[in-house]
Amino acid sequence: MPRLWQQLAERRQINDPAKPLTDESLISVLNAGWSTDAGVTVTPETALRVTAVYRAVSLLAGVLGALPLHAYRRTDTGRQRLDNTLLDVPHPDKTPMEVWEYVFMSLLTHGNAYVRKLRDGVGRIVQLWPLHPGAIKVKQDDGWRTADNPVGKRFYLGEPGNNGDTTYWTPYEVMHVPGMSYNGLYGLSPLQQARQAIGLGVAAQQFGSRMFDRGGLIPGVLQTDMQL
Repeated sequence: MPRLWQQLAERRQINDPAKPLTDESLISVLNAGWSTDAGVTVTPETALRVTAVYRAVSLLAGVLGALPLHAYRRTDTGRQRLDNTLLDVPHPDKTPMEVWEYVFMSLLTHGNAYVRKLRDGVGRIVQLWPLHPGAIKVKQDDGWRTADNPVGKRFYLGEPGNNGDTTYWTPYEVMHVPGMSYNGLYGLSPLQQARQAIGLGVAAQQFGSRMFDRGGLIPGVLQTDMQL
């Protein structure tokens, strides 16, 4: 997983091959955005610059990510809580809240959350690595159904099949949490569905910023030959 960003950077075909794939351009690629009638392109990044959107996403993701999440074992007398489980330490460098806050933020912005399941030598899940939802493409085919992949899903890092690349993950390796969906394969982005309202907010902010930058003055002079 530490090679995730390196793998993304190596896919130069999604950017100008003559230019390196920087953090800024990578975000632009992952968040392609949606056009609006207001003339601005809405991406998850630009949408979060709208105060109402940022507040809503941060509040929901923060509260849901902070909720306790425990594991239990069924017993003859009821249930027994398990300690020192994967849920207590899901990631070597992130707290449980950071992991789940990112998962919920992905759901609220992209409509999908993807978590890489790293396993030990005997197949037990030992780490959970959230993936950038804009970098994952989902495909499904009945011919891909196996014991480890009963629904026939594949998760591709970037566009599948570029330059003969057929690297993919299955549900055995990736946990996919979709939001509301038309097809059950991937969720709808709430930001995409609300892009017109968000785009109007972004355009209004840009217009207001330009106006105040000019001191509220309208550029140009009105002239007339008539007496005023």
